[in-house]
Amino acid sequence: MIGQLSRTAVAIVLLGITSFTSCLSAADLEPADPFAAVDGYPVFLGELSLVLGKRLKVSNLNQVPPEILRATAFVVVRQHLALQTLLDLGGDALQAQIDQDLQSYRANLQRRGTDLNEEATRLGSTEKAIIANRSWNVAWAAYLKSRITDKNLRRYFNANQDRYGGKRYLVSQLFASVDSKDTEGVERSLQRMRQLADQVRLHKRPATAFEEAKAEYGSDAKSGQAIWISQPGDLPAAVMRSVHRQADAGILDPVLSPLGIHLVFVHQIETVDVSFDELTDQSVLRRDASNALLESLVNAQVDAKVQWFIDQLKPPEGTSLIPRKTSATKATSDTERTDTE
Repeated sequence: MIGQLSRTAVAIVLLGITSFTSCLSAADLEPADPFAAVDGYPVFLGELSLVLGKRLKVSNLNQVPPEILRATAFVVVRQHLALQTLLDLGGDALQAQIDQDLQSYRANLQRRGTDLNEEATRLGSTEKAIIANRSWNVAWAAYLKSRITDKNLRRYFNANQDRYGGKRYLVSQLFASVDSKDTEGVERSLQRMRQLADQVRLHKRPATAFEEAKAEYGSDAKSGQAIWISQPGDLPAAVMRSVHRQADAGILDPVLSPLGIHLVFVHQIETVDVSFDELTDQSVLRRDASNALLESLVNAQVDAKVQWFIDQLKPPEGTSLIPRKTSATKATSDTERTDTE
């Protein structure tokens, strides 16, 4: 990670900077300055610049809210921990893959008439930060490709099936059409619906209050009988998202869709068993499996020593970089298998 410098030499250098960086903020330092170290190897501010510059389109760290800086620093340090595990697992083959990526990247920069140093300056970063960032991206992508297979996803799903039970909702709604061009009229209608929702919530019998509200709105809005919904398309997308966020029966906040304003009351929620083959959208499953793999890689570095040089970027007290293994973490072992096992 740090070239030809020995671990001892790196430790001496980092020890020298710790005393003056601990009282500074990220804005006081340069991209080449380390904000943390993993087993003596520095993690540079330039790595935060790469991540946040791409995601937030900012030119320097001064433009980033402190809480986002801290969260990003937490993620980047965990990536360094995970990368060490990947390098241990991948050995020379993975290192060769990383070297090939860097060689191709340098060649592409040269074709564009620039080099790694100039590109780092343009990005507000450093060569070492770019190398660390690309090394992680290559290693992580290769690991996901080998692990997130249909067979392993099925194993992970079976081990955590209770998380992915489908739900269906018995709902009724009050719907008011509005002229989207009449912004003042839309806001008045939304305000009226919000007030109605608040009245329903405070009523001793919310369902009864909602039925009475539908009758009151009869001439101004449309209402219908309660129906079961579960799939995308049963109601407009914005309304379905609001319904899916509802944990218990009750009134939702009014939702504005391209069709108009919807005030929805959820009467009942049922959990429906869903098999792996019945999943219509695997995005959440894939995200959870990927997160579980990352946790496993980080957990493998349980003996690693992490130092923080900038108080502003330290995780909040009580936040652990390397969580203790739990039964949920243990369940990820199935996801870590390859299809050849």
